[in-house]
Amino acid sequence: MDRKDGACLAITVLVVDDSAFMRQLIKQMLESDQEIQVVGVATDGVDALKKVDFFQPQVITLDLEMPRMDGLLFLAELMKKQPLPVVVVSSLAVEGGEKTFKALELGAVDFITKPVSKPSKDLWQIQDELIQKVRAAAQVRPELIKKLPSSTGVESAFFSEEFTTGIVAIGASTGGPRALHYILANLPADFPWGIIIAQHMPREFVSGFASRLNSLSPLTVKVAEGGEEILPGRVLVAPPGLQTGVVKRGNKAIIKLEKSDAL
Repeated sequence: MDRKDGACLAITVLVVDDSAFMRQLIKQMLESDQEIQVVGVATDGVDALKKVDFFQPQVITLDLEMPRMDGLLFLAELMKKQPLPVVVVSSLAVEGGEKTFKALELGAVDFITKPVSKPSKDLWQIQDELIQKVRAAAQVRPELIKKLPSSTGVESAFFSEEFTTGIVAIGASTGGPRALHYILANLPADFPWGIIIAQHMPREFVSGFASRLNSLSPLTVKVAEGGEEILPGRVLVAPPGLQTGVVKRGNKAIIKLEKSDAL
């Protein structure tokens, strides 16, 4: 598709980063895809709020560490005024995992980790992932993006009757961390089934992600281990780099982990 002729059909993006090098690099990466058009760039959160009003982008890429107004403050303001799909692109996604999870809770739909924090050709490593996640973000309906509501405070003893045991399996990718936060925070402590979660994210985040969910939920949340039994009220997060399955041993459901060349 010719960019000039198809500009009206392209995914429009606002790039927010305090580094002039990164603004230009992210623009080049995104516009290597003929169906993505960077309509503007912003240097910090204050500048970005003005540019959102002017350019009306479909998707925003966002650095977290910026002067005047950082990424988290910008997200909070954006979600109050005009919710839009935001993909976090930041070295802090690794260095400050808690800030990344907070960004997802505030409304960001996904994140990408910069492989290095300083200008380097190694940054081109994220090009394909960046394009893929911006494309996915563009499919998210803006009216469904907002700060998660507070927990409703479900009673700890909600299931007064006997329930048969079972397993809830949840698979998630873009938008998954926010949805899982909301779901697990609002389940009662006596939830009668075990839960297993497969969330697509970089391997270095999985342990922190499980710990974050554990702090927010009345249920016990942890990374699954091979041979571990799936118990009522326990949430097991599939570990990275392995195929996670469930096998039956007697009347028990047991986690089975296997290496896979595809992962």
